[in-house]
Amino acid sequence: MVNRMAITTSVLIFAKIPASVQVNGDIRKDSMVRSKRPVTDVQRQYQARIDALSPCERVQRATAMFQWSREIIARRIVAELGPMSPERLKWEVALRQYGADPKTRAMIQRRLASVSD
Repeated sequence: MVNRMAITTSVLIFAKIPASVQVNGDIRKDSMVRSKRPVTDVQRQYQARIDALSPCERVQRATAMFQWSREIIARRIVAELGPMSPERLKWEVALRQYGADPKTRAMIQRRLASVSD
């Protein structure tokens, strides 16, 4: 089962997202989000390969990248705090990923308080 965060990530990373842009007081919704830097050959090749992926492959790729990022965060936490139970590590990772939102942080901290070391 693919979680919603992975799907959202795939949309943000791999889709060309129309953006609302205000030009002289008018809002235009047909423009695309583009970088203002020159495009390199590597970027063109990367974009061509991403464009060639099916929607399912894009979601799979985003899910793998999301899992990879969680594993990196988990390794950092273990390096900083030492070994801990898988349950505690799961919530510590969540705190690093989603802790910027005060309500989410409070919920995660409540869960951490009830997890055994």
